[in-house]
Amino acid sequence: MGDVTSVRPGVVEIKGSAILETIARIKEEFGADAHLSIVSELAVGSRPVFQSMILPNGWYRLESFLDYIAVENRLLYKGDRSVILANSERIVERQLEGVYKLFTRDNSPGYVVGRIGIIHASYFRGASLEVISSAPGRYVGRYKGFQACHRMFEFSISAFYRKALEKSGAKNVKAEFTTPMGSPNGYSEITVTWA
Repeated sequence: MGDVTSVRPGVVEIKGSAILETIARIKEEFGADAHLSIVSELAVGSRPVFQSMILPNGWYRLESFLDYIAVENRLLYKGDRSVILANSERIVERQLEGVYKLFTRDNSPGYVVGRIGIIHASYFRGASLEVISSAPGRYVGRYKGFQACHRMFEFSISAFYRKALEKSGAKNVKAEFTTPMGSPNGYSEITVTWA
């Protein structure tokens, strides 16, 4: 997943298109002023990313994006972290009804879960995904590169697995990080189950 060698060790980057989707969602729901309010509250190191043109194919520090999500959550949702998951699911649904529609349509859940790593490789740089086990109804993936400061992003990754599998016809989908990002062993693991 992603080109691990093109960024400094310990730095994970996210593609600009993912950032732009989030900004579009906020502007649709709350208006352009909400976006500007969020940007004004960002940490000094994150603010320049959002004050300049974000390119869909550009790469940006994941920490800056997560700072934006954290400020959005604090300003617009009074710190209710469950909203982060709900917003992630809405963006994932849009992606799966748009650019990734063919990815889930008429494909088995096993095929879909195996392809998620390819999709994540196009969105992240500086992180990798290794399949630990894959069997009918169960998948375990190991991510390397994500740090403790990225833990909020577990919501988005879990939502992607869950929504993609549901779109492929899987039932009772559960996706959770059984080893969290930033764990001392240097990796995080997600376990996905479905019927």
